[in-house]
Amino acid sequence: MDSITIGILGTVALSLMLVSGMRIAYATALCGFVGLWIIRGYGPAAGLAGLMPYAETSHYTLLVLPLFILMGFLSYYAGITRDVFWTARQWLGHLPGGLAIATIFGCAGFAAACGASTASAAVMGRVALPELKKFGYDDKIAAGCVAAGGTLATMIPPSVIMVIYGFISEQSIGALLLAGIFPGLLSALTYSIMLYIRFKLNPALGPPVTGITWAERFKSVQGVWGIAVLITIVLGGIYTGFATPSEAAGIGALGAFVMALRRMPRQGEMPIPRILQSPSGPVSPTRQWTFEAPISRTTTPTSGRRANSKASSSRSAVIQSIDASRSASQIPSRKKRSSSTTSTRVDSSAISILSVHD
Repeated sequence: MDSITIGILGTVALSLMLVSGMRIAYATALCGFVGLWIIRGYGPAAGLAGLMPYAETSHYTLLVLPLFILMGFLSYYAGITRDVFWTARQWLGHLPGGLAIATIFGCAGFAAACGASTASAAVMGRVALPELKKFGYDDKIAAGCVAAGGTLATMIPPSVIMVIYGFISEQSIGALLLAGIFPGLLSALTYSIMLYIRFKLNPALGPPVTGITWAERFKSVQGVWGIAVLITIVLGGIYTGFATPSEAAGIGALGAFVMALRRMPRQGEMPIPRILQSPSGPVSPTRQWTFEAPISRTTTPTSGRRANSKASSSRSAVIQSIDASRSASQIPSRKKRSSSTTSTRVDSSAISILSVHD
C-alpha cells in the first residue's frame, strides 16, 4: 500500500472519528500514530509518539498561556469583573440599552485581564445577566451581549488565541498582542453603537438606568484601578521592551494575586461548608473539629466492607447524639448543666468513634 492511499484512508478515518464526536486531539493523534506505524513500523511510530508531545509543548513561549489564565482567575476573585461592570453601568446605564452597552465594555475590560473568550463570557454572564434580568431586558439581547462581548478576549491582549497563532506561524507574540488592541476596542465600540441604535428604535427591549448622580459615577471610578494597573504592567512591559510576554504575564499574575489577597475573607468570616451544617443551624467550632478529625485506617482488606458499614452507623449515632444534646441544652436551668456535660462527652467520644471505625 503506497503512501497516497494510506493518506486518503487516514483522512477518511479522521473525518469519521470527528463526525462521531471524538475529540480532535485524540482523533488526529490516533490517525497519525497508525499512519506512521503502517509506513515506518511500530518502533519509530512509538518513539515519535513518546517524544513529539513533549517537544512541541515544552517551548518557553507557551509559558504565557497558564500565566495569563492564572491572571484571569485571580482577577475574578479580586473582584475586578464586578468593579469594571459596575463602573460601566454607572457611566453608561442612562443611555438607551445602557446595561447592554455596559456589559460589552465590561467584557472588554475583563478581557484585558483574562485572555480566554469562554472564560470571559462565563464570568461576565454571572455578573451581568442577573442585572439585565432585574431591569427586564430581553433574554435574547442579554444572552447575545454576553456571548458577543466574550469574543473580545480573542483580540484584546492578553489573548490566548494570539499566543497560539504566533507560536504556530512563528511570529512575534509581543507584536501580535499589541496589534490586537485597536481591533478589540473598535469591535466593542461597534457593538455598543449597534445596541444604542436598536434600543433607540425599540425602547421596549429594556429600560435605561435612572437616578445615577455624578458623585456616584466618580466614586465608581475607584473600582477600575485594578484593571488599569494590570493593563499597565502587561502591555506597558511588552511595549517598552522591559519584559518579554512570558515575564509580563508572570508579573501580571503576581499583581492579580496581590489584589486578590485584599478580598480574601478573614479567619472569622470564613463560610462554613455545607457538610458542617445541620437543619438547626451551623455547628459549633468544637463539633466542626469532630467532623474534620484525622481518620486513621485500621481496617484490614478482608473486613473493609464490614468496617465501612459500622463506620456509617457510628456516624449516624454520633450525629443523632449531638442533635439530641443540642435540643437538651435548651431545657431550663436544672437540666442545662447535665445536657452540657452530655454534649461535651459526645463531642469528645465522636473523634474516637470516627477514627476507629473508618
